[in-house]
Amino acid sequence: MAYRRTWGIGLQWAEPTPDTGSLRSDLLALGETFMARDALRDAVQAGLLTAMARDDTVRAAMYEMVGRPRQQAFAAIVAQAHACGEISRPERGPDIARIFPAMTFRKLVLRKQPMDAAFVTHVVDDYILPLLTRD
Repeated sequence: MAYRRTWGIGLQWAEPTPDTGSLRSDLLALGETFMARDALRDAVQAGLLTAMARDDTVRAAMYEMVGRPRQQAFAAIVAQAHACGEISRPERGPDIARIFPAMTFRKLVLRKQPMDAAFVTHVVDDYILPLLTRD
């Protein structure tokens, strides 16, 4: 399947984990990695997301290229925020980390809308931060 080797690379995230000194800024920086660089990238990502439901090989490749690096970055951000005293319950991190990919899927595939900074800010400020910082 050639699309795994060619299109997947354009979706792969190889940035260092954001470390801006604030939980919110780190989450926004991580969320921005989901944003479209162009309409073609959105279309390819939406197509691959739907193909994942039918093809275990595509699902595994997408998780390794897209899912795992962001999951690891989210875990590192949560650990850093806990170490700095910004959050008290880091064990919630893995469940909360699933929110952004789920909302991204809905926006790209079900609604056919592009990702943008306003959406990233909304998800971080209205869902992820309140859940992470709640005692």
